[in-house]
This record gives sequence, structure tokens and C-alpha cells, in this order.
Amino acid sequence: MIAVIEAILLVFGAINRPLAIVVAVAVIVLYLWIGRRLRPPLHNVAWIAAVSQALVALIPLLLLVLTTVAVIAVAALAVVALIVLFSRR
Repeated sequence: MIAVIEAILLVFGAINRPLAIVVAVAVIVLYLWIGRRLRPPLHNVAWIAAVSQALVALIPLLLLVLTTVAVIAVAALAVVALIVLFSRR
């Protein structure tokens, strides 16, 4: 739930993107370095924190991909509309 809220704040610009990515990378590195050796209750908490931060770090990439796909789709529709418009003459 916290990752969803953080991702929403990240998308709308309430959280600085480079800072969010640095924090996400730091949490993931800490998990890989220390988190695996923790006992089960703490290991689970560390794993959840690392995965949620990884998802938050991927949100800007997902947003870029979806924006690119939308622009390509609109451009393709514009080309099709122009072809239909000029083929009738």
C-alpha cells in the first residue's frame, strides 16, 4: 500500500524522481547485502521493502513506455486519417 501511494506521489511530482530512485536502489542494495541473512520475520520485512521500492523505481520507466506507445498510436491514427481523407479525391 505504501508503494502505491509513493508511486502516485512520484508520478504527480510530489516526490523528486532522482531522490526516489536513489532511495529505491539503496533499499534494494541493503536487502541484497544484509537482508538475506536476517531471521525470518525481519527477512520478510526487508524483502517487502525491497520489492516495493523496486516497483516504485520502475514506475517512471513504465510511464515513459506508456507515453511512447500512446504517441505512436495517435501518430498512426493520424496517418490513417490522412490516407482515408486524401484517397477519396
